[in-house]
Amino acid sequence: LRVDRVAVGVGHAAMQASPPENLAFVAGDASVLLGRHVPPGRLSAVLVNHPEPPQQRSFDTADGEAGTGGAITSEGQHMLDAGFFQLVLRSLAVGGVFTIVTDNLWYGRLLLRTAEDQIRSGGKPKNHKIHFGASTTKPTAVASSGRFQAVPFSGSRIIETQGPAQLFEGNPGETGGHAASSVSSYFDGLWQKDSKVERYFICLRKSSE
Repeated sequence: LRVDRVAVGVGHAAMQASPPENLAFVAGDASVLLGRHVPPGRLSAVLVNHPEPPQQRSFDTADGEAGTGGAITSEGQHMLDAGFFQLVLRSLAVGGVFTIVTDNLWYGRLLLRTAEDQIRSGGKPKNHKIHFGASTTKPTAVASSGRFQAVPFSGSRIIETQGPAQLFEGNPGETGGHAASSVSSYFDGLWQKDSKVERYFICLRKSSE
């Protein structure tokens, strides 16, 4: 777990002229945090920036391109599975947003299909395997009131649409829970260092039933 990022964040916060009083840092498994320590309906936003993609198996098609009717699949476990989406839904207050930003288009398309499934499920409790650190629990029912809805972004380019869910290119900005463009984050610094030019995002909002 990247505890060095926590150290960098603490250092930046301490160096502010007026350090924020409502800031806390946690180094650990996000599934454990949401599943065991965050009461239902308590968060206004959950932001996942540049998550590590799982082992890739590409598209189940001859040419490996999207839009040819093949399925996008993964050979490895990863944090942002259906069970994690349910934990986020449970933790968000009504009106809260769940935004994922990635520079990996393949992973963005994989997550788009999970987002579509979660929107269509209507927030109904399902049995999912939820991974807590090194140990794996048996399938657990994650109950939540409310449901996910896709957030539209009229000024962003749509990369792909799956039912009600959409994958966009660009920066989600304040609508997606991110800071104003004048603020630079840790990931923005990495982005500039690597001279990357494309990033993709999915944004969902929790609505009442």
